[in-house]
Amino acid sequence: MKYHNFLANKFFKKGKRGYISFISNISVIGITVGVAALIIILSVMNGFSSDLKDKVIGTRAHIYLSSLFGPIHDYEKVIDKVKNNKEIIGISPVSSSEIMIKNGDSVNGGILFGVDRNTVEEVIKFKKYMVLGHVEDLSDDGVILGEELAFSLNATLGESITVISPKIKVMPDGSIFPKTKKLIVEGIIKTGMYEYDKSFLYTTLKNFDRLFEQPENSTTAIYIKVKNVYETKKVIKQLSKELPKNLFSRDWIDMNHNLFTALRTEKFVMGLILFIIVLVAGINIIITIIMMVQEKKKEVGILRSLGIKRSGIKRIFLLQGIYMGSIGTLLGSVIGVLVVAAIKIFHVKIPGGGSVYYIDILPVQFKVWPDFILIVVGVMVVTILFSLIPSAWASKLDPIKAIKDE
Repeated sequence: MKYHNFLANKFFKKGKRGYISFISNISVIGITVGVAALIIILSVMNGFSSDLKDKVIGTRAHIYLSSLFGPIHDYEKVIDKVKNNKEIIGISPVSSSEIMIKNGDSVNGGILFGVDRNTVEEVIKFKKYMVLGHVEDLSDDGVILGEELAFSLNATLGESITVISPKIKVMPDGSIFPKTKKLIVEGIIKTGMYEYDKSFLYTTLKNFDRLFEQPENSTTAIYIKVKNVYETKKVIKQLSKELPKNLFSRDWIDMNHNLFTALRTEKFVMGLILFIIVLVAGINIIITIIMMVQEKKKEVGILRSLGIKRSGIKRIFLLQGIYMGSIGTLLGSVIGVLVVAAIKIFHVKIPGGGSVYYIDILPVQFKVWPDFILIVVGVMVVTILFSLIPSAWASKLDPIKAIKDE
């Protein structure tokens, strides 16, 4: 063992008493709390982000193929062109438009989707989110409502609602009326996304075409599902070479860019705020080492007079800070990982979950990279930087004066 490691270890053990012990313990506790808090909070935020991402991807397409000029005509030909792509695992035509919904005195706005019963499950996880009914049983006069929309309309299974299309109907006397149609509620869906469940309703593609007077074999969009949700840009680039110029593609990342940017920003800011705990603990490390230097001033003077270089003295006290940082980081990591594991194993419930909030169980997702690695590296870097200040001061002590003062 090198002399500076031996002396650093000896000083550290002997310094663990009295007021120095108290402050060094506070430093270690501060780092422990900071590391544990960072791991737990970032894991919870990862869990919320992942849960939200699953809901977005599960209820919408990975890639949206649309036309610059109205609906896509002869969509089956377009599907035949792109379905041979090895990255694509599901394709379905889906039309959509804003609409008014009326049931008794209740009136709501919403977005009506026309879906193909045979292929829609390839791109949207209907079976996972259906509360009542089955999409395969949806008739041409039927409709599936989002749960929140059904509540606001007071609509139940088997009840008929009136949908009002933006398309207008001109009567023989010249009067104008919006086109309306009665649809029977044949299913309720709950995605866990309030905005979706409050405004989305689904009918067959054939019924949508009638209501909006679209030509047969046409759709406003083609939904595409791919193997890897993070490779959508690559697939879009491949599709652009095969498709007509009047068609364009967008992926789920572009469609939800603001939402996920806000989540990333929130995670970064929260991590930055929690990191302040570590900075406060780092200041305590400076105070602890300064007090230790004052206590060991005589020993420092003797070591310098024996010919030990300033760099050796600096390294001895630098190791004191590294010891405290390492212990705090290790304890914080263990506590943080154990708490995250406990939340995941015991399915900790959120107060008001399922009624006030859509998520009833606290979601967590522990990420070794980049979160855990960056936390450990960041804390150790702060510890080393804060330890350099008092250790550099210790190395500049005059050995003669240090021995004389003692």
